[in-house]
Amino acid sequence: MRVINIAIIGAGWFGDVHAECYLRAQTMLPDVKVNLHTIADINEAAAIKCKEKYGFDRYTTDWHEVINTPEIDIVNVCVDNKLHKEMSVAAIRAGKHVFCEKPLADTADEAVEMTAVAEEAGAVNMVDFHYRKIPALAELHRLIQDGRLGKIYHIKGMFLQDFGFDPTMTWRYKKALSGGGSIVTMGSHVIDAVRYLVGEIDEVSSIGQTFIEERVYPKTGEKDTCDVDDAMTVLLKFKNGAIGMLMTSWLCHGCRHHHELEVYGEKGSAKFNSERLNELELWLDDPKDPLNGKKTVYIGRDNIYGELFNLKTGMGVGVKESITIQHRDMIQSIVAGQVAAPSFRDGMKAVQIMAAIIEASDNHTWVKIPD
Repeated sequence: MRVINIAIIGAGWFGDVHAECYLRAQTMLPDVKVNLHTIADINEAAAIKCKEKYGFDRYTTDWHEVINTPEIDIVNVCVDNKLHKEMSVAAIRAGKHVFCEKPLADTADEAVEMTAVAEEAGAVNMVDFHYRKIPALAELHRLIQDGRLGKIYHIKGMFLQDFGFDPTMTWRYKKALSGGGSIVTMGSHVIDAVRYLVGEIDEVSSIGQTFIEERVYPKTGEKDTCDVDDAMTVLLKFKNGAIGMLMTSWLCHGCRHHHELEVYGEKGSAKFNSERLNELELWLDDPKDPLNGKKTVYIGRDNIYGELFNLKTGMGVGVKESITIQHRDMIQSIVAGQVAAPSFRDGMKAVQIMAAIIEASDNHTWVKIPD
C-alpha cells in the first residue's frame, strides 16, 4: 500500500479543516495510506493543538523543515495570501506536490510564475476552489456541458457576507497583505465558478467602493486606513459571446455566507444558492407543457459524487465534503500520475481576472483578460 505523507503549513481555522478532510478522504482511498506527517505554524501552541487533535506525526514552527523533509509528498499551504508563492514554489522545487489556498497569489505575475514552476516540474497542483466539488454545482456543470440548457446567454454570480461590519483592522483590509478586498476574498470563488460553468472571460468592467475607510487595531486602539474594496460590481464578456454580472461584498446584513449563481440559456435556466447547498432551481423549456415551470431538484445519491457519502437524497452534504473530495482527487492524481483540477492554472486565471477587475474599477474602463 502506498503511503502519502501530508504536511500542512498553517494551523489556523482552515488548516484545521484541511487536516480533518484529509482524514476523511482516507475512507475513499482503500489502496492508499493517508498519513498526516507534519503540521507547521509559527504559533507553537496552535501547532501542538492541531497535532494532538488530528494525530500528526510531528509539528514544527519553521515551515522550511517541511520543505526539507524528503518523505513528505503533499504540502498544503494554508497561510496569508502574501506567503503563497514563496512556500509553494519552494515546495515544488523540493519535489513536493502542492495544494494551495485561494487566491493562488497576490499578483498576476506571481500566479503566472507559480503555474509555470508547477507545470515545468510536473508536480500535481491544486488550488482550493472547493465549490467545484459541491455535488449541486458539479451537476449544473454537467447540465451545461451536456447541452441541456442550450447555448448560454448570461450568468449572474454573487458572493455576499457581513463580517466587514466588525470595525477591527486585519490583514484583509490592506492591499499589500491581501492583494485586494471582497473581489479577492470572495470573488476568487465566484470567478472560478463562472469560468467553470460558462467558459473563459474575455473582458471586464467594474466599479468598487470602500465604504469603511478606517478600522482599529484591537491591541493598540490605533486607527489605520483601508485601501481595498468593501464591495465590487462587475460586468463580464465571455469569449463564447455570453455576458454576465458579478457582485461581491462583505457589508451585506443577513448574508453570513451567500454564494449564488444564476445561469440562463436558450433551452432553460438554473440557480445555485450556497444557503441551500443540495438543491438546484431548474427550468427546462417545454413550450407544449402548460404546467411547465421552475422546479426544485434535490441533489443526492444518484447525482455526481452521490456514491461517496452513502446518504439518501434529501439528507445533504456540506462544504467539508467538497474539500474532502478535492483531497481525494489530488491523492488519486498523484498515484495515477495525472493532472488534477482545479489546478494552479485555474488559480492563475482567477488572479488575472481579479487584477483586471481592480484595474477596470480604478480606471473606469473595460480591461481585456490576458490569453
